Amino acid sequence: MTRQSVNRKASLTLIVLILAFVSCKKDRELSFCEGITPEGKGVNCGTVFSTGDLTAVIKTRQPFSSKTLELKVFGQKDGLKKNIETSTLPVNEGDNFTVTDLSFYNPGKYTVQISDQEKIITSSDIIISDDN
Repeated sequence: MTRQSVNRKASLTLIVLILAFVSCKKDRELSFCEGITPEGKGVNCGTVFSTGDLTAVIKTRQPFSSKTLELKVFGQKDGLKKNIETSTLPVNEGDNFTVTDLSFYNPGKYTVQISDQEKIITSSDIIISDDN
């Protein structure tokens, strides 16, 4: 094989890998925000917040396949996750957007997980500090 042929194969392989990575992007999203606008956009979203109340914004590419979602909050400490809260979120089947209020009054690292009846839809980590 010529050097040009090897470079072309390497370039094609790289392009295929990039396309595969982009197409495997999560099709669901969970954001933590200080609130939402009337249009449903998150306000001051992020992953690090002070203790208090937040809004979880769940927006998916695919519609919800059930009338409820399950929200689980896991506390993380010393590399271990412990389920500290589980709640049921009513949603309109077929919609792809919902919000819910969350309260975090203890500093630490948490994972919030959203599931439907079949599988985990999305999860995201959040850090809560006691800085005001």
